Amino acid sequence: MATVKPSLRVISLALAGITGLALTAGVVSSVVANRRINRQYAVAVVVPVLHSDSAVIRRGRHLALAVAGCVDCHGYDFGGAVLGDTPLLGRLVADNITSGRGGVVAGYTDADWVRTITHGVGPDGRSLLWMPSRRFRDMADADLAALIVFLKSVPPVDRELPPSRFGLLGRVLLPTGILERTMGPLIAAEWVDHSRPPVPPPPRGVTVEYGKYLARIAYCHGCHGPDLAGGGGPPPRATNLTSAAVRAWSEDDFIRAMRFGARPDGTRIGPAMPWVSRGQMTDDELRALWRYIRSAPHDSLR
Repeated sequence: MATVKPSLRVISLALAGITGLALTAGVVSSVVANRRINRQYAVAVVVPVLHSDSAVIRRGRHLALAVAGCVDCHGYDFGGAVLGDTPLLGRLVADNITSGRGGVVAGYTDADWVRTITHGVGPDGRSLLWMPSRRFRDMADADLAALIVFLKSVPPVDRELPPSRFGLLGRVLLPTGILERTMGPLIAAEWVDHSRPPVPPPPRGVTVEYGKYLARIAYCHGCHGPDLAGGGGPPPRATNLTSAAVRAWSEDDFIRAMRFGARPDGTRIGPAMPWVSRGQMTDDELRALWRYIRSAPHDSLR
């Protein structure tokens, strides 16, 4: 028994030490997360010319519904929704971006709209959470203006929502990068180069260049990857668009798949692929997107 007691004492001390280290690491991680979440960003923006005519509003509506994917999170009424709520990890909310009760944009200036969409920074100077601003950083001025004009014209929706927040475990995990590897960019402003000027956009047309522009705004790269080789997004992972199987498709096959959510062999495309919204792109936009996909290096091994 004399040898057992010291062993138990050593084990108890070791467990206490490990617990203390874990608590210390948790506190440090939480402090780091709070600094990142509450960091202030001073971002000067140039507001494009905003014309509120019917053609511009139609273009903005098309971008919001079919290309930029605003409806994927904010809903077709743009009144927002709670997308996920796990007490330990946190709550993810797509805000009500109408002028109705509970809307967060009632006091927005035009500069606030630009800063929010293209930099992921709110009027209070803090980063928005899970706002995909990095893909809108190089949006054409005309498209950005049309999107803002349309969003400002959306009918008010009275829907009060709680704010997004990180839970205790979420704050601890945030500095590790684990959450962002599974969910994508969480602190939007961290993923945007605020100092560089936007890249000049290509003219609209059925071209590889315009297809690449659309792919960036539509977040194709978010799941299919910058090389379109797939593997990202929620399970089942995104398809490799450079594979021999996809390259065997015709342009019409691709357009039908985007319109109706079915591959040429009749199998359904999973719900993780937002074909319902992206399938509302025009024929020319889808043709441009297909040309861009076809321009990617062929991966015959996948």
